[in-house]
Amino acid sequence: MTVTSTTDEGTRSGGWRHWLSTVLPRPCLGCAAEVGAAVDTLGLCLACRGKLRNASADACTACGRSATAAFAAGETPQLCPSCRAAPPPFEAVFAVWRYTPPFDRVIHGLKFQRLEYLAEDLASGLVRRWGEELGSCDLVVPVPLHWSRRLKRGFNQAERIAAPVARALDLPVVAALHRPHRTRPQARLGKRQRAQGANPFRCRLGHQVAGQRVLLIDDVVTTGATLGAAARILRHAGARSVVAAAAGRTSP
Repeated sequence: MTVTSTTDEGTRSGGWRHWLSTVLPRPCLGCAAEVGAAVDTLGLCLACRGKLRNASADACTACGRSATAAFAAGETPQLCPSCRAAPPPFEAVFAVWRYTPPFDRVIHGLKFQRLEYLAEDLASGLVRRWGEELGSCDLVVPVPLHWSRRLKRGFNQAERIAAPVARALDLPVVAALHRPHRTRPQARLGKRQRAQGANPFRCRLGHQVAGQRVLLIDDVVTTGATLGAAARILRHAGARSVVAAAAGRTSP
């Protein structure tokens, strides 16, 4: 799979961003300083962008915990001993930034302030860092919201991120999953509750998933329970493999 650059998309969107920032200067989401018309700023000024922390490169690719001690010197970390003993339903989770200030304000701006242009910036970051790894997939599936949450928010942030990622990787987007019932966020549940609870997802397009390598997209990974539940349903529907990606990841 050839990974294409998101530069053209950024160039096209840069014109209206410049015009908008001239008419209505945008305050930095981190410190409220004025942000210029540069593309892919994540809504942050230069100083706040310098405070962003990358998701750890020496962590378990499933749970995100430090795995340095579990691997020989110079070996690329993959799964920690705990995840090797009980493998998750996805092959790996690729994230770009740590969910710490000021990145948390970027996600808040996207989800609750309707700053949907931020989804393009987040997608660009994903493709720049992990494009080669993600480009081996066959299709992109965004993590869905329950219809009531989507109606209240007006959009699904995972879909907004998934669309430009799919364009850059030249992959189709398939809305294969849906949430038939509204559930509490998985991150608010204890480990035992998550294990005992019913899977919140259903697969409605199994014929498009069967035999495919699926790229599952969400905005932020917290416990990994949501991605695990979604990946489990996709695998049950016949997906050959599932790789997950998110713009941010909380500290384990």
